[in-house]
Amino acid sequence: MDEHQSDAPAVTERLLMAEDEAQIRSTVAMENGETSKRLDTPHGNSDAGKQPLCNRISSFTQSIAASLYVSHFLSSWGDRMWQFAVGLYLVDLSPGSLRLVAAFGFSRGTAAVLLGALIGDMVDKYPRLTVARTVLAFQNLLVALCAALVCLIYYYKAVIYSATWTSTLCETGVILISILASLFSTALKLSVEKDWTSVICEGNSAKLAKLSSTMRAIDQFTNITAPILTGFIMSIGTNMMSAIFVAVWNIVSVVIEYRLLIRIYNKVPQLAVKHVKQDEESTVEPIPHQSAEILDEADEGKLNDDPNLNVSRNSLKSFNVEVKISPKAETSVAVDNQSQDVKFHEDAENDDQLKSTISAHTKSQTCSTVCKKMFSAFIIIKNGWRVYFSYKVKFAGLGLALCYMTVLGFDDITNGYAYSQGASQLVLGLLRAVSALIGLAATIAYPRFRKRIGIERTGLMGFTTEICALSLCIVSVWLPGSPFNLTNPQGSQATFSDPSSSEMVNVTTIHPANQTTPTVFISEQKNLISLSVLMAGIIVSRFGLWSLDLAISQLLLERVEQQQRGVVNGVQSSLNMILDMVKFVLVIALPLPRHFGLLVILSFGSVCIGAVSYSIYSYRMRGHLFHFDRLCRCSHKENGTTLHHNLSVESAENSYKVNNDSANNNS
Repeated sequence: MDEHQSDAPAVTERLLMAEDEAQIRSTVAMENGETSKRLDTPHGNSDAGKQPLCNRISSFTQSIAASLYVSHFLSSWGDRMWQFAVGLYLVDLSPGSLRLVAAFGFSRGTAAVLLGALIGDMVDKYPRLTVARTVLAFQNLLVALCAALVCLIYYYKAVIYSATWTSTLCETGVILISILASLFSTALKLSVEKDWTSVICEGNSAKLAKLSSTMRAIDQFTNITAPILTGFIMSIGTNMMSAIFVAVWNIVSVVIEYRLLIRIYNKVPQLAVKHVKQDEESTVEPIPHQSAEILDEADEGKLNDDPNLNVSRNSLKSFNVEVKISPKAETSVAVDNQSQDVKFHEDAENDDQLKSTISAHTKSQTCSTVCKKMFSAFIIIKNGWRVYFSYKVKFAGLGLALCYMTVLGFDDITNGYAYSQGASQLVLGLLRAVSALIGLAATIAYPRFRKRIGIERTGLMGFTTEICALSLCIVSVWLPGSPFNLTNPQGSQATFSDPSSSEMVNVTTIHPANQTTPTVFISEQKNLISLSVLMAGIIVSRFGLWSLDLAISQLLLERVEQQQRGVVNGVQSSLNMILDMVKFVLVIALPLPRHFGLLVILSFGSVCIGAVSYSIYSYRMRGHLFHFDRLCRCSHKENGTTLHHNLSVESAENSYKVNNDSANNNS
């Protein structure tokens, strides 16, 4: 009895502990459930699935996910519209040449390479809301400002282009403002799409995958539809009207996006907490031999024990610097008020001198850090080159990089050439949408090809498909309607047309030695065969390009050790950018439409060299490119069957002759 009574308190305590543990588990489960439902419901209501459809729609519109999707749609739509329109504006402002578009592309790529790491560091260093609203405001307002500048150029075109310096100044302004807007757009994507989404999902990989896939789908939708709407506005109206539309869109969009980001920020308190990693380069070290003399550790006690030495250390704490003063630095002793005043002024002067020295040193360190971050892409290439080439997958990566050195894609160069050859803005928008759909079909078909024939053969199939499709582009160079002509040193012959008309205009410009105004001879010509075949080849090639891109990207992840994937992929990204800029350099050197055929041939050659590089990788990994042994066996079987058939026929004929001879003898 006593034993049961003594065990009663222990049993009661265990029961209470079990109840507390169950309550804690239920609380944790409720919190996890609330986290998983936070994206879809405004308040984490667990009965959301039992609500009517109207209530669920209303709840979703007030959720964090809806705010994020709408904000991303507005931002992506504005970016796609401006990316499509700015290239056409530059071509229209410099008719007969693609140099301005190529200069814009080269400058934008160079800025991305040099300032990409600096932008990422800015996103990581400063508070999330400050970064998001700053880059959002600058990105939208810069696009609106650039669109307004384009409107002014069109409105005062005769006055601006009457002098060379005014036209050059305006064109340079459009390019520089567009580059700045592109950099701020990159910062906004890094901030919201990468950083905010991971914090909102709170480590839930399933929710993060759903959020990322939905945002990627929004990107694809805007990539297909935004150029169509922009091209439609430019076709039914004027380029100035489309610029006004883009400017108004960005001004209205920045207000809506800002309110949506504030709503998301207020609903997710974790966004206000950011762990910033302090760089060792940002700390300020003490400067020797300036206003104070640095002591050894043995003199540290003497300095602290001397009551006559009085250094204004509070002024140095703002710099996080600990300065130790030698007793030899002080020659006067404070014995009266006058000597104390003199010493005070001396200390103040020393402090001011130290402050200026530390400030100059800090600025020099900041400049050094900025330069290192600007050239980080090239530093990655230098340090990772040996690592990159130590893997067999290097040949596959080089093959992918060579596919970037091509004008056969729906970028500003191809759009500008097609626009100069008579394609309207609406047609270009539709063609770009079809190209995006074919690329999307390749991404859907890629997993099936990979599962059925493997990654290496999928890459081979992608290169084969792209080369076959781009062969149409080679043929288009010599088809009727092509402006390809390399034997005209006296003048520049190019083909232009009014985009609203279906008739082409062949313009031949001759520059006599004593004539300042060029003579222009215009002859109407209605032939779009070359341009149509060129566009068809580019569109069909998207399937192979996306297939090989996905295959090689997966190879760079699977065939590289985990601790070296960052270095290898960093080198690969830098190689892609460098070869993309080489393309723009070629266009700057060959800017006229009559030179575009040569650029097409060089681009086709670059893709073929990339295919050869990838074939080397595939041969080294698989031991063969195609199953020639199976083909040989099949041919041997066919030859053996034919030989056996021939012998059978010959023996039958011989037996028939023998029978005939014997019959004749008997008769």
